[in-house]
Amino acid sequence: MDAEVGHFGDFGEGGIHLPRIFVAVLLGVYGRRGFSELEQSRLDGLAGKRIWAHGSGSSLTNNLVPGQLRKRGDGQEELQVALRVEKFENGAHLRLVVLQRSDRPHEMQLSVFREPDSSPLEYCILTATMGNMATFLGATLWTDFALNGNPVVSEVTAQTGMNNYRRIRTLPNYGRLRPSDTRWLHMRSRQWLEGQVFGLKGQKVVVVTHHAPSRSPGARP
Repeated sequence: MDAEVGHFGDFGEGGIHLPRIFVAVLLGVYGRRGFSELEQSRLDGLAGKRIWAHGSGSSLTNNLVPGQLRKRGDGQEELQVALRVEKFENGAHLRLVVLQRSDRPHEMQLSVFREPDSSPLEYCILTATMGNMATFLGATLWTDFALNGNPVVSEVTAQTGMNNYRRIRTLPNYGRLRPSDTRWLHMRSRQWLEGQVFGLKGQKVVVVTHHAPSRSPGARP
């Protein structure tokens, strides 16, 4: 699913354009994986699910979809573009929101939202490449409980003291989330990230995870 996000509008003075972004989505529903680049589109019959910019109440100009531009409290401008994503074969249906700030022209923020008619998601991994700048790899990266050297004690502590293991339910049996579940999710995310980084050797890669990947000062949660 290659999404060209660009030329929707400029940030006032300075003439900053959104760069091209190439996006891929990997997700799971009831054990059924969906990968946007491999599934065939029902819209045009070609490989790759379609993604397109969606305007809100504004007419098209020169076949370009306008984004929403607003001024922040600190005086900087912020451009937001909504993207529609074609529904996956496993029932997953998403939308994306791309955000760029005038004071950070080489940074993009992507947010993923589940549409009302979407099947429940077990996981969602978003990969984005900003033109020739860098490839962004994103994953939750749950802990493997080995950070402090005693995984057994860490798992017991987490299960008895964290709300995640009391409130989060898993599919398909709707049972409580267990430390063994998140450890397995950690290994899957880690293997995927390692494979992606190896395949992008020599290129600029940015890894974004919800949980910090290490205790080093450069790994900020």
